[in-house]
Amino acid sequence: MSFVVLILGCIALIPSKMNVSRETLDSLHQFEELVLKWTKKINLISKGDTPHVWDRHIVDSVQVFDAAPVDGDWVDIGSGGGFPGIVAAIMAKHTTPDRQFTLVDSDQRKCAFLRTCLLYTSPSPRD
Repeated sequence: MSFVVLILGCIALIPSKMNVSRETLDSLHQFEELVLKWTKKINLISKGDTPHVWDRHIVDSVQVFDAAPVDGDWVDIGSGGGFPGIVAAIMAKHTTPDRQFTLVDSDQRKCAFLRTCLLYTSPSPRD
């Protein structure tokens, strides 16, 4: 169970209280850093969202993952910034490592970003 805190009217998930392994949390933080680095060049998220990438994008993606069926593979069409595809792959890495995640985007710059994320967060990419 995740713990939620109300700060100045915004709901934010406290990362240390997420019900995930330390390795998963580390991978999510690595992904967050990559999003912030790359968004300056290829506009993965809006500039106004950069201070809130965790609660507006990562936590939302975790909620999608939690609500999805446990079995089956994923296809994220229009993956862009990797939400929810990369986050879901990271979440599944330790719990259901045989799941396959396919991320599709027409923008080759965003595809390069997604490949970089797979290398740095290592959610077991498959060719």
